[in-house]
Amino acid sequence: MDGGIEPRINGKHLPKYVSQTVRVVAKVIRLQGERAIVEMSDGAQIEVILSPDSHISDQYVELVARVNSTSELRMYAVINLGDNLDMGAVNHTIELMHTRVMAPYWHTTP
Repeated sequence: MDGGIEPRINGKHLPKYVSQTVRVVAKVIRLQGERAIVEMSDGAQIEVILSPDSHISDQYVELVARVNSTSELRMYAVINLGDNLDMGAVNHTIELMHTRVMAPYWHTTP
């Protein structure tokens, strides 16, 4: 990990964060061996390379991950968030974090 504060992003913001460590709130669509397909808060789906010690047990998770490309993340850590989460509210919050006014407080890029 980069060791700093990881910005929370959705699929729309992926291109701005390639090669950086971020946080992604997502719904787990499919686990397949060392990889997963997740749906981010804005509905964008992405492939995740799981860490060897990952323990995904819930339908909704927050991933700390490096953005390898706009189609792939490399997971460093996971926080299980349960099986019921309002992704619309999550996405709205992420979009607010990326506004010009709020970006300095959340370490995001508007």
